[in-house]
Amino acid sequence: MRAVLRVRTWGGLVLSLLLGASYEAMPLIALLPHLWGFVTASAVSYVTDAWLHRLEPSFIRRMAAFRMDRTMRFLARDALLLVLAERMDAPEPMLVSGLLVLGGQFGVLVLYAALHRVIRRTRTLPVAVRNLDMGDAGIPKAPPALLYRRYLRRLLHLDLPMHAGLLAGLAGANWAVTKAGYALSLVLPALALLALSGQLRRARRMPQRDEIIAAVNRQLATYRPEVVLYFNFAAVSRDFMYQVNMWIEILENLDRRPLIILRERASFRYLSRTRLPVLCVPKADDVAELDLPDLKIGALPGQRGQERPHAARSRGQARLHRPRRQRQARQQQPGQQGLRRDLGRRARRTRPLPAHPARHRRHRDRGGRPPPAGPDPSARPPRTRPAADGVVRADLGRLER
Repeated sequence: MRAVLRVRTWGGLVLSLLLGASYEAMPLIALLPHLWGFVTASAVSYVTDAWLHRLEPSFIRRMAAFRMDRTMRFLARDALLLVLAERMDAPEPMLVSGLLVLGGQFGVLVLYAALHRVIRRTRTLPVAVRNLDMGDAGIPKAPPALLYRRYLRRLLHLDLPMHAGLLAGLAGANWAVTKAGYALSLVLPALALLALSGQLRRARRMPQRDEIIAAVNRQLATYRPEVVLYFNFAAVSRDFMYQVNMWIEILENLDRRPLIILRERASFRYLSRTRLPVLCVPKADDVAELDLPDLKIGALPGQRGQERPHAARSRGQARLHRPRRQRQARQQQPGQQGLRRDLGRRARRTRPLPAHPARHRRHRDRGGRPPPAGPDPSARPPRTRPAADGVVRADLGRLER
């Protein structure tokens, strides 16, 4: 069962089964109806959902792939609560108010997500910096973590006052508690939206791209890096970043001033702790703006193609250094590849093809007279083809046998 659900621990397996059972039971209990059974099932769904976010976050992400993301789960639970209230003959004003509160809460959630996206895009810098003083760049402070990080989970849990108030009203016919719960579930998200709107005004004071690049160049001019570790792959996990992390200790022990340049923000997140300056520059145009006048050596772990770190503004040409493992892998070619290379040299011997058909047509136009001596200046140059094709195929066939 753990392999089917792809959970890591037995506790995660139990929690995932309880979460699925609670969502299977709530529709049936709401249609019966049974108040305390619904209270139990909804409480189990809240608790298991919260714990699965801590123990099995990958399982929660896979649920989103099956259209059972966090928002859908909360919306389904609140809708089933209203079905229970209707089946238990709750007053019509309470049902209508519950629908309005539920719609208003999710409307505020949509506006909050859109505003959060705008702030995040506005605060995105062309260069992410670690271990360099960027105080003179004029970057405003980040929004509070309570408003900015994991905001969706906090806003969705603000339906608890409405949930508890309606259940309390159904249990004791005390609808004043239900009204208070409705008010809290509607006012608290609205206050959070207003607070985030104030952070948008602060985010608009972010410096422009040229100002950020100039501030980074001022810090580089003070630090004067001589060795650059340049990595342009996108790391999908911490294990993938070993190509950079294994060089950190070596760079820290050098008698030169090292610098790490990354090209992907995902790699920046999985970088190990270090006291070395680190730059994350996603765009190539921004890399070209970096001023590295004292650069002497550039190390390229996991490099692809013929890309190289920026050395255009150096006083001398930077010497590129590939890690030893990559050099050995390039030098120690397999036997079949070496044979293909040797046979390719033999296949360079060529022989001319027959003359172009247009020349034969011109010969016929002359009445069958022989062609003039020397090459025809209007004819196309003769094509060539390898003469050792059969040799290459035969030798490779013997190698495969």
